Amino acid sequence: MNIDEPTPEMKAWHQRAKLVRDVVAGEHQIKLGCETYLPRFRSNQSDEEYERFRLTTPFFPATARTAQGRRGLMFAKNVVLNGTALDPVKNVITPQGDDWRSVAEHIVFDTFQTNYTGLLVDHPAPPAGVELNAENALEEGFRPFLHVFPLECILEAKRGLVRNQQKHIRVRLLESKDRVLELLLINGVYRQRVHEKNDGGQWRVTAERIPDKGGIQLNEIPFEIVSDNKAALPQPSVLEDVARLNINHYVAQGRINALQVFGSGLVPILKGIEPEKRVIDGVEKLVMPELHMGPGGYLLLPNPDSDFGFLEPEGKMAADLRQSKKDLEEQMAKVGARMLAPEQVAPEAEATVAMRSAAEDSTTASLAITYAARISRALSRMAWWMSPNSAAFTGQEVTLTLNTDYKNRGMSAQERQVAMAELQAGLRSWEDWFYERRDAGVVNTSLTPDEEKARIETDNVDRPTTEAL
Repeated sequence: MNIDEPTPEMKAWHQRAKLVRDVVAGEHQIKLGCETYLPRFRSNQSDEEYERFRLTTPFFPATARTAQGRRGLMFAKNVVLNGTALDPVKNVITPQGDDWRSVAEHIVFDTFQTNYTGLLVDHPAPPAGVELNAENALEEGFRPFLHVFPLECILEAKRGLVRNQQKHIRVRLLESKDRVLELLLINGVYRQRVHEKNDGGQWRVTAERIPDKGGIQLNEIPFEIVSDNKAALPQPSVLEDVARLNINHYVAQGRINALQVFGSGLVPILKGIEPEKRVIDGVEKLVMPELHMGPGGYLLLPNPDSDFGFLEPEGKMAADLRQSKKDLEEQMAKVGARMLAPEQVAPEAEATVAMRSAAEDSTTASLAITYAARISRALSRMAWWMSPNSAAFTGQEVTLTLNTDYKNRGMSAQERQVAMAELQAGLRSWEDWFYERRDAGVVNTSLTPDEEKARIETDNVDRPTTEAL
């Protein structure tokens, strides 16, 4: 096996993840898949006819909207990063210059699709010829970075028992088509090897080093997997079932479109039309006459027994196809694509609505907690690597919290009066009062206490005085 080839198990999951990736990418990517996702509706359909069929069949982006909606819930409010050690680098946390929040949103969205996202914390070697100190280390880029690897770039993530603990002992990551990063744990020491492909297509080890912190070697590979479980290999993602139903919905829509095109076409029926004798290439032949029909024209039938009409398809299958499409929409709504749930004609009781959404909300909250814990561990590794002391890594140096409260219940007039009275009486802080109102949906959920105070102060300055009025 070449260094750039995934293990057979990982390769199978790479292929399996492509369906979800394409569905989430949307209509353009799905239509590029042609017959993979939209089969021909009959075996003898010509390429030209299939091309029109493919281009005119709409694709509904239920899976993408489901992922975007869940990510939106997790990041709508109450997103907190606790850990002062990361303050100097939290706004540039990756080699590409991304800040911690945008990286967290990217990781969550990617993990929704594959349920397997890799996070590598890497500390570059000291730059040659530069004497580093606490002041210029960050400027010179001598600080840890977070590298995010999607499932398709993880070639191997082998685990083993090390001192009675399960740890990664070999990880292979595809950084580009010509570069593979190999991470090894040999005799309890973390090593890195860089493999690069030369002009002849041969792979060679071009660099090898032993990363350390303050001269102390690391005793584990600083690599974390973000998923909703602890399995060594990927597992089905929360979007896989929705994606498969989304494809079935696309196929059903194609069948309905094909039926509509066939049913709306004019198929003339003529009876009693006799063939005519014509000389074609010097040979006398019997051919049917050419009939030109259109608005403003007329048709002269040759004898009393002649008849003319149009074939009108009965369309008995249309109702069944539409019902099948509707059933798929309801199934997608049940497994996560709530946007497809049909609107209720009559008003529903609050308890009924709460019961219907409770399971979906609890699933999203559970994922938020799990994802945040895995991301926190990688960020903690960065904070630990930046700390000047020799304390052991605990995984609790930094804590990322995602939102798990998805109910904007509002506040009644009485609740607002009580909250204001408590604030004025000194029974609660201004921030506590602000957060209660924000979490209830009374205040813009994207605001912080300081931002709200600044807005209030600006309004007070700009408000005209009584005399001016």
